Amino acid sequence: MMVNYMLDAVAAAILILLVSFLSTKRRSGLLFYTYYRYGIMVLLLLTVLDAVTAWVAEADYMPAGGQGTYYNIILLIVNHSVLFLQLFFMALFTLYITSFTRMVGKSMLKWRIQVYCAAGIALIGLGIAVFYYGMQGANIYEMRSFGVIRGIQYTVLLYYLILEIIVGVRYRKLFDRNLMIHVMQDGLLLTAAFAGQIAFQNVRFALFAASIIMVDLIYVVLRPEELFDESGAMFRKYMMNFSSEDYQYGKSFWLIFIKINDYKVLSESFGTAEAEYFMRQIVQYIYDNGKSGGVFRESSDVIIYRVSGVGKEGLERALAAIEKRFESPWRVGTMETVLSADFMTVMCPDQIGNMKELVKLLISYDKKNENGDKIGTPEELIGEDKDSQILEAIRRALDNGGFKVYYQPIYSAKEKKITAAEALIRLFDPVYGFIPPEDMIKIAEREGCILEIGEIVFRKVCEFFSNEKLEKMGVRYVEVNLSAVQCAKSRLAEEFVDIMRHFNLGPQHINFEITETSAMIANSENVAGNINRFEKDGISLSLDDYGTGYSNISYLYNMPFKIMKIDKSILWSAENNSKADATLKNTYDMAKKLNLKVVQEGVETEEQIKKLLNLGCDYFQGYYFSKPVSEDDFVKYLREFKLPKVCR
Repeated sequence: MMVNYMLDAVAAAILILLVSFLSTKRRSGLLFYTYYRYGIMVLLLLTVLDAVTAWVAEADYMPAGGQGTYYNIILLIVNHSVLFLQLFFMALFTLYITSFTRMVGKSMLKWRIQVYCAAGIALIGLGIAVFYYGMQGANIYEMRSFGVIRGIQYTVLLYYLILEIIVGVRYRKLFDRNLMIHVMQDGLLLTAAFAGQIAFQNVRFALFAASIIMVDLIYVVLRPEELFDESGAMFRKYMMNFSSEDYQYGKSFWLIFIKINDYKVLSESFGTAEAEYFMRQIVQYIYDNGKSGGVFRESSDVIIYRVSGVGKEGLERALAAIEKRFESPWRVGTMETVLSADFMTVMCPDQIGNMKELVKLLISYDKKNENGDKIGTPEELIGEDKDSQILEAIRRALDNGGFKVYYQPIYSAKEKKITAAEALIRLFDPVYGFIPPEDMIKIAEREGCILEIGEIVFRKVCEFFSNEKLEKMGVRYVEVNLSAVQCAKSRLAEEFVDIMRHFNLGPQHINFEITETSAMIANSENVAGNINRFEKDGISLSLDDYGTGYSNISYLYNMPFKIMKIDKSILWSAENNSKADATLKNTYDMAKKLNLKVVQEGVETEEQIKKLLNLGCDYFQGYYFSKPVSEDDFVKYLREFKLPKVCR
């Protein structure tokens, strides 16, 4: 039998060139790129084996010993391998097409099972047929034309073609349209080439056609310039894709930021091309000596080394090796220089919990890097970006009236009803959602917005108290918090008294809560002036959150407080700590001797109420009665309030 195997030799040469090219673009991590690499390797092996069998058939070489010898068995195995690898290559191509959908987890596993099961059945079927005919004395090369063997090959090829069409139709919205058309066309051409090869055994054209199609795919579909930059690092969007998948399936991974401090100097002194040569060496070194992972370009002078499935100790050893390498010079041509680099390591999801936080981290990192600022830690970067978002939400709320006031009822133990409430600010931003009050107030104070916010809140409280006629519903006063910045504002008291008069409220209707932080600056002229004005007008003051700050009792007898609010932390600690329990009891004893009314915060259980009643607590505030609620819900709560049995 005359067989032309020269096309196999040309195909092998093309595939070797492709393998050489791919060796410079390792470990991209992209699934479709991985299947492409596997396909190239299988196709190269198939081409070599097919060329060997073609040459043996053309030479009609058979050593002494006849059939049944080891030589004959080896040739049967090689022939079987050729038949199977043709189908296995198509299996990889089918998975290659499927991987463009970016399915992961169970969805991708389902397709792999369908594809590999067909390959496994073909392996067994072809093996049985080849060895059966081989032992019967059939010509090893001619058996490829036998009906059973052809039938198995045609069936599996058709099966893979159907799978490819199903993927293309079912997941067409996940494909780029032009990409899908091109890949599907190549799939049809490959199927036709192998089907034609099965029908015409004497001309070896299928593998040559497959090698040409693989060249087409790498330059038209894979487009290396869209995956890698000049340094060989992948573009950042692929890192984001990998990270999103890992977050979705609960996998841990590391991000190591490597900032090349000398990049800009190199670029300005010798040109961007020379600077990129150095970056290429760094990227290649990480690929060669780091743990399994990918290298991505964050900016001109920053690369990110992403590693998954590696323990902390292994990663630290790899990172130490990279850091040590920077102590030695890097060489490009005749140029040799030592480069300095800064490193930041991020563990995901332990430090960066989700994709939203990762995006914040990258934005904050880029801003600091551009400004030449010290980078800091991942937590600091996230915090800074969070602060900017909170400030954005505050400014949006100031422009659009987005601040809401919620009210938490305060229960009077003596009168056995709700007699007061604390006004609490809430911000529900349309972009960032609920902003915790403690975060918002901290940023508002720092950025100078707290004065405007404080006035807005106070006006809303006065308007609500007046319009809903809360006094007739049993609410004698509302507690309003004043921050240290507000207390230090000149003429604050006069402005707030004017607002109260505008809404026809008397001094008995408002109680201002002042924290220990504000009390600490009571020697300030403005603070002292405001406190004196409130006292002169008959407006009562409370010392808020007693027990969380310095707890200096001098505040209690040097300032005109009438109410002391004990922080919830003391009450909760007293349940399991004898020293905290003694502190709680002594605090109540002290308050009685100083003729101060006590509001206990954080009341949540009947046991706590019983304990506080025994201590002589005047007012209870906490989730046992109600969480902070909106204006409408607060009015509804007052109307529907029922005295708990424990309070009777």
